[in-house]
Amino acid sequence: MSYDLVIQGRVLTGAGPKESFISIEDGIISKVSRSHPGHDVSVTKHTNGLILPGCIDSHVHFRDPGMTQKEDLTTGSLSAAFGGVTSFMDMPNTRPPTLDLKSFLEKAVIAKEMSYIDHGLFLGITPASDHISVLDRLKEFKSGPFPIGLKVFLGESTGSLVFRPIEGIAKVIEDAIRYHLPLSVHAEDGDLIAQGGMEGKRSHKGSLARHMLSRPADVELSAMNRVLNAAGPNSSAVHFLHISSKEGIERARDSGASVEVTPHHLLLDLKWCEANLELETLAKVNPPIRTTADRAALWDALTSGHVDVIGSDHAPHTLPEKEDGENIPSGMPGTETMFPLLAHEFMERRTDLRLLQKVLCEGPARRFGLEHKGCLLPGYDADLMVIDPKDVRKIRAEDLHSKCGWTAYEGFRAIFPTRVYSRGELLVEDGNICGHSGRSLDLRTRE
Repeated sequence: MSYDLVIQGRVLTGAGPKESFISIEDGIISKVSRSHPGHDVSVTKHTNGLILPGCIDSHVHFRDPGMTQKEDLTTGSLSAAFGGVTSFMDMPNTRPPTLDLKSFLEKAVIAKEMSYIDHGLFLGITPASDHISVLDRLKEFKSGPFPIGLKVFLGESTGSLVFRPIEGIAKVIEDAIRYHLPLSVHAEDGDLIAQGGMEGKRSHKGSLARHMLSRPADVELSAMNRVLNAAGPNSSAVHFLHISSKEGIERARDSGASVEVTPHHLLLDLKWCEANLELETLAKVNPPIRTTADRAALWDALTSGHVDVIGSDHAPHTLPEKEDGENIPSGMPGTETMFPLLAHEFMERRTDLRLLQKVLCEGPARRFGLEHKGCLLPGYDADLMVIDPKDVRKIRAEDLHSKCGWTAYEGFRAIFPTRVYSRGELLVEDGNICGHSGRSLDLRTRE
């Protein structure tokens, strides 16, 4: 049998790395075998490479439309691809926000034309947008792209779309279940968030501590409790985003809801940022960077199997905005550095990379119903990356591809992929882009 592409290398399987041949036809994996597919077949060999599925970043803010001075769907997806991400899911807090069929379809057109990689789009839910029920709104999507999920913000953040009262979320969850859509929740109780915080303070020194005090762990825990109480037996439809605290991650355990953590909450803490960041505000995010104990609790949950997904929460702002001194926005870039940083961290901690594959590939695919993504098995999309675990280099902002042009991880060690394939097409090779924008598929249509 002839194939479009056959890739040979060590494939990370459930039993560990195995020398294998991945045969690809029409962008789909048709065979994974230990034996050569035939002498008349051309094989692309990755002798020193470890082959993993492409990552699915289920939490990005690519700022398109309306805030494209920070990022757009071309630069955001390109940045993701260089980090081994082959699919992303974009959040609704753009300008205009993605709250109805019209705004959703307009954004879908932009994504189809501009993205380098496959994509899904969230539909935002707010009381202001709920003049018709969520169920009736979803019925309007008769053909074409469909939301990858629903999103609610329970506390103020960039382009805030705050949902109040929190207890009203029960009806949203019921409607989401009918369409088999997870409800992604930014869990910070807006009723409890203290006023002031770091805003209005000219001094950057101590800014992260002030921000953490303005949004303490109680804010996260309260939001989670109120959502779970409202959800009742339907808690399995809830997907908690960027859980950041010891209290939050413990509450998530056995709650029935799925849970996401971010690289920045796993890799950064207040003590480190205060000692090492010249400009602390680069690490201002919502929910805040917290204590060393909180970070340790997240790692414990991750390594014990109580984290379902890692998402980057890539949320860039311009450097002048981060230097402003007043009303500094929350958010930082991270989709390009997510896998490389964590791959190195896992190697340093001697943690099995199969766990990283689970939370960056299999977990997002399972949570968002992507039956054809996240695994290197026959019938799955040929989204994969090749890494050399010994090829460790330091992160430099000038080498990255986000439009914002900066990173809080300057100097961190990372393992970047040497090759990235999207549906069988070579997208990135040795730091160079080989693919093109406008070839992406919507994750809900595959058309």
